[in-house]
Amino acid sequence: MNGLDSKLFEKNKIIQKINQKGLIKGNIIMNIMLSDTYGRIMTKLRLSVTDECNYRCIFCMPTNPNFFKREELLTVSEIDRLVKLFSSMGINEVKLTGGEPLARKEILYIIQAVHTHVKTIGMTTNGYYLASKLPELQKSGLSKLNISIHSLNENKYKKITGGGNLKVAMKGINTAIDLGMNPIKVNMTVMRGVNDDEILDFVDFGLKTGIIVRFLEYEPFNGREAWASSEFVSAKEILNKISAKYQLVGFPREPHSTSTYYTVNGSGKIGIIPSVSAPFCEDCNRLRITADGKLVPCMYSHFEIDLKKPLEIGLDDDKIKEIIKSSVNGKFRGVIEYIEKNELPNFVRSMYKLGG
Repeated sequence: MNGLDSKLFEKNKIIQKINQKGLIKGNIIMNIMLSDTYGRIMTKLRLSVTDECNYRCIFCMPTNPNFFKREELLTVSEIDRLVKLFSSMGINEVKLTGGEPLARKEILYIIQAVHTHVKTIGMTTNGYYLASKLPELQKSGLSKLNISIHSLNENKYKKITGGGNLKVAMKGINTAIDLGMNPIKVNMTVMRGVNDDEILDFVDFGLKTGIIVRFLEYEPFNGREAWASSEFVSAKEILNKISAKYQLVGFPREPHSTSTYYTVNGSGKIGIIPSVSAPFCEDCNRLRITADGKLVPCMYSHFEIDLKKPLEIGLDDDKIKEIIKSSVNGKFRGVIEYIEKNELPNFVRSMYKLGG
């Protein structure tokens, strides 16, 4: 069975399971699912609510970014309608991204709107605003957190983030722990010569706090268009460094997961996201919407489709669904396409515009 046949086989098994539970009858499910020509079924949506950020991370944003005008952003009501439509087509989890999503003044209203359609809501944040805002965020429906911390050294952190405050971000993490947020994941993008000397420090941090630390391979979404292979540190190298000090036991990668997880010394847990060296394209189930309403089926493709304009001109739900289905159906195979040809680009998009 080839790769495409295998994915279609898995898709049919999912359909059979749903029909066996009596949730949807007949072939109606085929019109509800968002799937592509590779048989991948979409269930997760990464929704950027702003491209603005109080940080200027060196691998994400240019020194002088050009932010969207306020009128260019999706409104709360537009977000509400889009999530409702995507939910009706099988999306069951939304992750709010940016820029820095907590920089959006209406973030509580956005979470409340999303929560009426999707019960699992996550967020990727730099943690700066967490301590003051998290109690209300949690009450509004936020249930999962990914916090970006790329150095545990105050001076280095400030340099990487373009002026960020590590103590404030750590206060946000401690607030999340105190409020019982679960899971809490800390993401560290590993860059050679920048922070790769802190890998073991982050493992120690995870063991002490009980937080899951995930190590990310550096990808070509540098806002300064300055990605360089010389700064790339592979998942294998990261694991070799960790396993030289700690005992690691790996879990089988869960279907659709971006990460492979390992126990550390029998208690702690870390994750590795090998987006370049071992990408998960073959069973990717994610879609992205940018802050200005562009649907991006694959982050490694320049293809996007405007969903804000159809909302503004008053297209009905069925017509917008057809636009979405058609766009998703043609989803790019993924970065694996470049890797197989040994043609990984040095720049694809700026992460702050895409939604990190």
